[in-house]
Amino acid sequence: MPKVSHGIVHFVETGEIHPSIRSRRQLKKQLEQTRKELTENIPNLTPQKEILINETMRCLGVLWLSTLYMNRYGIFQEGRLKRGIIEPQPFLKMMLSFSNSLRLNLVALGLDGNVDEKYDLQTYISEKYGEEKKKDEKR
Repeated sequence: MPKVSHGIVHFVETGEIHPSIRSRRQLKKQLEQTRKELTENIPNLTPQKEILINETMRCLGVLWLSTLYMNRYGIFQEGRLKRGIIEPQPFLKMMLSFSNSLRLNLVALGLDGNVDEKYDLQTYISEKYGEEKKKDEKR
């Protein structure tokens, strides 16, 4: 039986998706599209931001490859599971590390999703129901 590979190490070392990965073309296309969208949506693109985009793409590639592998083979090591030992796949720690790096890269690029002004529940309620009240008064 041939050894099954998730392709993460190859991707991290070379930046290329290993030919043995089944969804290789689709994943490559997704990464290219995401890079294009990131580059287009970041104002004042500097060399520092380009480096962050490259690292973001590397993180996304690792996370997507990990997800593909886990969807097919599960999160536990099959050989150990058959012997009654529940042990997660070895790359899960690396996956968590890359996930955190992705989050930090997005924050550094200004894509963390935080809104500049605070929008609290009281403001929402007064805007939402204040407008409806005005509509009812006009009738």
